[in-house]
Amino acid sequence: MGLLSGGRIRRSTAFTLPGLSNSLSLDEDGAGNVRVFYTTPTGSKVIIRNTGTINYDTGNIVLAGFNPSFVAGGELSLTVTPKFKNITQVRNEILLINEANIYIYNSRTGDFITSGTSTTIGNTATLNEVPYLTSVTI
Repeated sequence: MGLLSGGRIRRSTAFTLPGLSNSLSLDEDGAGNVRVFYTTPTGSKVIIRNTGTINYDTGNIVLAGFNPSFVAGGELSLTVTPKFKNITQVRNEILLINEANIYIYNSRTGDFITSGTSTTIGNTATLNEVPYLTSVTI
């Protein structure tokens, strides 16, 4: 069982490919194939083609033959659900989380404690919008 085992690509930035006028997105099929698709006005998903692979053990996503003619916002972004929701450091590393919504839960009870957002500029991360929190007993 790997990093993304049981996880999925939940959404991607919208993009277009040469020769196609639809607004396209990426997903994966649960078998390691990354696919290009669009959604019809009735909500049906139409798969265009496979465009890469996802390794559930390492978390690596490799796109092959993927050359969009336009990407909304100028940057391709994927939202994935990892197998493990806890992030730990190993060697006094500092983790910078770029533009993330952060939710803090009690690890023993699962109770929601608070939430906030994070932004990263260069090598500095700033935790924003975290409500008043004096202490957490776990």
